[in-house]
Amino acid sequence: MRRRQFLAGLTATSVLGGVGMGAATGRHETLTNPQLYEQTPHDKALLFSVDGDERGSFGARATQAGDRVDIDTSFSHPEAWLVESIRVRVAMPVEDGPDPRIAVVVPPHGDSSPPPEITMTTVRGKPGTVIELADFDDLANETVPLGLAAVPRTTLGEEITLDVSIDLGSSDMFGTDYTLEGAFTVTPERRE
Repeated sequence: MRRRQFLAGLTATSVLGGVGMGAATGRHETLTNPQLYEQTPHDKALLFSVDGDERGSFGARATQAGDRVDIDTSFSHPEAWLVESIRVRVAMPVEDGPDPRIAVVVPPHGDSSPPPEITMTTVRGKPGTVIELADFDDLANETVPLGLAAVPRTTLGEEITLDVSIDLGSSDMFGTDYTLEGAFTVTPERRE
């Protein structure tokens, strides 16, 4: 009989404890005013920080050979956060005709897990292609590189807009989760 009372009490305590813990989890903040660092018009980065402490940086370098534009991007962040998702909208000015074709040529990859899930969408009436990465597994706490290629239907040397939204989850149950949002343009460097 005592065993049943003990188990019933233990179960009730764990259920109540679990309910209380859910209310004590961390917060969520959206950072929308990053600093823009420009090495050159071809190589730029956004730095997201809170009170001088970095939360993440997203950078891109664009080069163009012939009618193909390569856009090498990377996202880095402190170890206290894990990448949950990255969304990048790539938009180029277009002449008459269809939107530029965008492809992922260097997907992120880890040492032991498959690459993240990658989704690409183009919304009719909205400029650009959206590339979304999720399910990072062992890449969640690493720098995330992403190589893109585009065949533009545009005048050479035009700016490319990168509009970024990144979700970070705190590795601490009571920490703050973040959504990092920002946009910038790069002008591809001409290569022969």
